[in-house]
Amino acid sequence: AVRHIITVIVRVLACPLGPIGHHLGVTHLAGSPYPLPSPAMMGMKDILASLSPKRDHSAERTDTVPSPSSGNPLSHSGLLSHFSNMRTKFSSPPGSGDITPPRSGSANSLTEEEIREAERALTEENEERHRQVVTALVDGKPLEGAVIPMHANAGVISRPKILPPKSAAEEARHLREYERVARHAHEALEREAKERQKMDEVQRAREKKMSENARIWHDDIIPHWDTSKTKKKTIQLYWQGIPPSVRGRVWSLAIGNELRISQELYEISQGHAAEAKRLVADTDHSKEGTHTIVTGSGEVVTYDPETDVLSGKEESVKGVHLDLPKTFPALALFQKSGPLHAPLMQVLEAYALYRPDVGYVPEMSYIVANMLLNMEEYSAFVCFSNLLNRPFFMALFRFDMPVINKYMAAMTGLIEAFLPKVARNLANHSILPEIYLSDWLLTMYAKAIPLDIATRIWDIVFIEGEMVLFRVALGVLRMYASILSVGSFEECMQLLRALPKDMDEHELFNYIEEFPFDPKKWEKLVR
Repeated sequence: AVRHIITVIVRVLACPLGPIGHHLGVTHLAGSPYPLPSPAMMGMKDILASLSPKRDHSAERTDTVPSPSSGNPLSHSGLLSHFSNMRTKFSSPPGSGDITPPRSGSANSLTEEEIREAERALTEENEERHRQVVTALVDGKPLEGAVIPMHANAGVISRPKILPPKSAAEEARHLREYERVARHAHEALEREAKERQKMDEVQRAREKKMSENARIWHDDIIPHWDTSKTKKKTIQLYWQGIPPSVRGRVWSLAIGNELRISQELYEISQGHAAEAKRLVADTDHSKEGTHTIVTGSGEVVTYDPETDVLSGKEESVKGVHLDLPKTFPALALFQKSGPLHAPLMQVLEAYALYRPDVGYVPEMSYIVANMLLNMEEYSAFVCFSNLLNRPFFMALFRFDMPVINKYMAAMTGLIEAFLPKVARNLANHSILPEIYLSDWLLTMYAKAIPLDIATRIWDIVFIEGEMVLFRVALGVLRMYASILSVGSFEECMQLLRALPKDMDEHELFNYIEEFPFDPKKWEKLVR
């Protein structure tokens, strides 16, 4: 973007007349910064003859014009000689009657081949010179010979001789503009370089820290999980983020398997899911009576072929394949041709038959997908089933409104207590927590914020519980309080519905830590 802006400025300064030049009979040769008399008023040979001679770079610095050499007429010096000799014939303004086109066979005439070659050579050289000028401006370095065409006694950027010369004041103003553009471009590049260097240093430090922490998790914490999980050192480590190499194992330990789900039970649930899909898709109504399916939880579900509807929520398996293409599409892992498409579908369908009282809810795909990024398929099914068996998540995915309303009321009170200005502005616009918080909670922020930040939040949620999700909500509101405390309804809703993708992870977690929750007080608040 900086390069593009500088290119435009250079071209404008090179010919300040702009559109006025058209009315003065001045135009540009394609690809060349030389203004020329209008093609409508001159022939091609006349146009080439009117070109200002290029000067040697060293001559620019001494304000002298090199003497043209007499060589091959198609060489650079030969062309300059032709143009220099013919220039006097076209020095009068267009239409004055003093212009006499060169006669055929004269020393100053050019063949069509010479014209094409001259046009090509000048265009290529001028484009290269212009590129050098822009590069010099962007780099903020002295031009050192990289100049655009100009005549004797010209400054940094000046007009060809066929245009009125600049005044000293205008020349000085353009020079100051050039220096300002070069300085700002150089400063912008320096800032970008420093920011990249800082980000690289932070990333390298974080990777080194994660490598050291991985050894501690693997050697000291995981083997002694029951006694280590509540230690202060362990708490500090999972707040820093669990290393990816051990994250799946730690998640499995933190969530547990109170439901005692075995590999065999998972396979049985998969079979029931396949049978349910077949029955739902069956269009043969000739059979009489009802069919039964025994789910993984032992519940008997009936299927009536007259209506093609299962009595529980197993029919929701029909919607699983519709949501997979929308699950983290940027990763291209869960779409139809992706390597995790089948595992994600199988886990979701198996759960819908394992827990027919819950069935399938679209937001589930985000949770299971992130689990599959960190563990095997069977482990993901175990973790997902046990996570949703916790009271808060079960109420959330069963849409148990009396329970959900208690949590939303608690959240409203927390916002009023910690962020009163935000609370007042959102209340004035009738923006209640359930309007924006439901989507955040159902996906555990995996859809709302960058996945790497959401994954780090999960590290804490699986160990400390659902109250962390509400601390994160307060942190997000605090992070964007400057907008949410004074913004209009549209501004607030746009922000809450689509949080910025460039969210700063370090800043967010600093805000989250500003809102410490006491687990016992939290339990009283939502009960």
